[in-house]
Amino acid sequence: NIKCSCRNYYYGERCQFKYSKQSPCSSNPCLPMEKCIEESSTLYSCQCIDELCNYNNILRKNSFECININSPTCR
Repeated sequence: NIKCSCRNYYYGERCQFKYSKQSPCSSNPCLPMEKCIEESSTLYSCQCIDELCNYNNILRKNSFECININSPTCR
């Protein structure tokens, strides 16, 4: 008995079906120096991929709130 491990957006016994819902990253919401990371079917985050972007150590969330990931924050 073989069980398939389907790639993103595919499901079914043999991965023959594709979810019709679009990824939150499909509209390219991040800046050019950032990579869109799908957090869930509706949420995404933008991760810096360029050294200039990494200089400030900031991760931008889809709320467009900037968070300094090197300083502790209580919420």
